[in-house]
Amino acid sequence: MTLRALIPPWYSVLLGDMRPKTKRTIVALEALEVALAELAKLPETPETEALLSRGFALQREVKAWADKPATPVQREAMMKKVLALHIAISKMRAAAT
Repeated sequence: MTLRALIPPWYSVLLGDMRPKTKRTIVALEALEVALAELAKLPETPETEALLSRGFALQREVKAWADKPATPVQREAMMKKVLALHIAISKMRAAAT
């Protein structure tokens, strides 16, 4: 059993933060984790590197919500960015096959 399996989903140990996250923050972080994992499966190209960089930047932005919660407008904008990232990854995966 991994350490990750022992941690309840409403807690984050990312960057040493053990405070409960909001459900919206958890959803955003999980969506970004999925996107980054999918990118890791693709061949290394300048495009994948750019998407990885964008994904990590979005992840840092969401993690910052622990100190300063996002407004509803900011959360909505973030989810649109995450969706755009997923779409770009899907297009890259389709082009690779």
